[in-house]
Amino acid sequence: MQQEVGMTFKDNWEKSHTQYNLADPVIRKMLKIAYPNKHVNHYEIIAGGCANINIKADLSGLESPIIIRVYLRDPKAAYKEQKIGQLLSAKVPLPQIYQIHDTSGYTFAVAEFLPGTTLRDLLLNDKKIDIATIMFKVGETLAHIADTKFASSGFFNEHLEITEPITQDGMIAFCQNSLHHNTVKSVLSAKQRQQINDLIVSVQAPPAKITNC
Repeated sequence: MQQEVGMTFKDNWEKSHTQYNLADPVIRKMLKIAYPNKHVNHYEIIAGGCANINIKADLSGLESPIIIRVYLRDPKAAYKEQKIGQLLSAKVPLPQIYQIHDTSGYTFAVAEFLPGTTLRDLLLNDKKIDIATIMFKVGETLAHIADTKFASSGFFNEHLEITEPITQDGMIAFCQNSLHHNTVKSVLSAKQRQQINDLIVSVQAPPAKITNC
């Protein structure tokens, strides 16, 4: 079972922070913008995340560390994450985003630091874990998130407004196009992608009619 999980959650799916280092003056400038009257005791770039840089920082006068999250792929995602955190704060334990700024060509957010272990790290751990209990808690959390309803389906803007409504045909096209993305191709075999496409097509097809003989 552990081997199967390891095949699903691969280490190299996530970026290595050594490939996306920010210069020390840039990081300190971000911290100065966020907390102009605080002294930086220590900071470190932490592992994890696929598209952003996360920096854990200890500042004088703050009871707990903060996270500086630098958005490399989509700067507007900072505002989406802030709105999602506010929307779901009463349902699931999400770190809240306190501030969002732009400097040196980067958009960055100042976020709450929540200690813990990511699901990915837990599943890749060598220790014996109770998969059933963990997956139950994951499903329970997803159910709480799914309780949040919107007027229609579609893609969000930075204000969590649906600016691109999506139909069933549009969703099917989106899923099929995603199968051709280079990241998907790098982790799924051609056979697996074909199986997923077959499933998508089966959902698209109208149900068979049953007639009385």
